[in-house]
Amino acid sequence: MLQDRANLEDQIQHKSSQVLDLTQKVAVHKHGTEVTRKATEEVRQENKRLRDRIGDLEESVAFYKGVMDPSRNVRGLKIDSFELLSTGDVKRFRYKFVLTQVADNSRYVEGSVRFDLVGTLNGTKKTLALAQISLLEESAGEKFRFKYFQDFSGELTLPEDFIPEQVIIVAQSKGRGAVRLEEMFDWPKQENKEHVRQG
Repeated sequence: MLQDRANLEDQIQHKSSQVLDLTQKVAVHKHGTEVTRKATEEVRQENKRLRDRIGDLEESVAFYKGVMDPSRNVRGLKIDSFELLSTGDVKRFRYKFVLTQVADNSRYVEGSVRFDLVGTLNGTKKTLALAQISLLEESAGEKFRFKYFQDFSGELTLPEDFIPEQVIIVAQSKGRGAVRLEEMFDWPKQENKEHVRQG
């Protein structure tokens, strides 16, 4: 019986050593799996970021090609990349757009640009100038002077009970060969108010 007991104790010690070894292998495997999962997720996120960056760069290249290669476009002033972005406040929005000169770009073009918001206020059709709804004081009619393009951006606050429908941007150049450009953009629908982009 003593011999059997000693043999069993030896077996228990051996099995315990095996269990410990297997437990360590499982822990290493679990750790390796977690590291692999995290690395895979990081690679996926990096790929997404790089794809987004490539998309942005392709848009930029297309934009610059349009500005620098007038043979591809109708000549004159053009509004590119009009965007409205939500600020988190349902009444406040950021806007931005780019005014370009599609010509031979050998001279500067100058003039002024106006931004109007069309909608309804208490059931009545109303047009609001940017000066009435902008958080900037110098928004009555922004001046422009550029050879290739100029960015415009700012914030606007919608009046209480005002339902926006469209944005109208009017650019008027001056001097020889003066041109007037007027473009209309629909206000984004309620379910898509986070971001709207129109070329």
